[in-house]
Amino acid sequence: MNIIYREALQSDVEALLEHLHTVGGETDNLSFGKDDFNISPEKESRFIERFKRSENDLMLVAECDGIIVGNAIVEREKIKRFSHRAELSITVLRDFWGRGIGSKLMSMMLDFCKESGASVITLYVRADNERAISLYKKFGFSEVGVFKNYFYIDEQLFDGLFMQKII
Repeated sequence: MNIIYREALQSDVEALLEHLHTVGGETDNLSFGKDDFNISPEKESRFIERFKRSENDLMLVAECDGIIVGNAIVEREKIKRFSHRAELSITVLRDFWGRGIGSKLMSMMLDFCKESGASVITLYVRADNERAISLYKKFGFSEVGVFKNYFYIDEQLFDGLFMQKII
């Protein structure tokens, strides 16, 4: 299995939308479901372009045989008093879980955060998503708090865990 890790490109618009639509339907652990990610190709193109122009934000993809199998985003806060903070998110196709893709994306994102001057990295995760929580703890994230009833999925409420890493 040869995985290529790289910054997202304009030519990835359709493949990224397909990836996000697919991962949204594979798990209830994300902030969106299969039918919730309805972004136009034009809007996704502008989103990618914003990341390409930014020195403080990064969008990566993990690609296998021309298919995007993973995606990671880190966005720095724009308000000066919060600009030391960045929020991170990662998605990986279910068929590629357990192959180190999430770990590689996380490592690359944390390296970028260090290089770009971010000193606090945050993320939100469903409180019962033990697999993701284990990954985040492996990279030094700690639990900051619980948001009761943070996720509303299929008419059920789930707690969200707020985690951070201080660099």
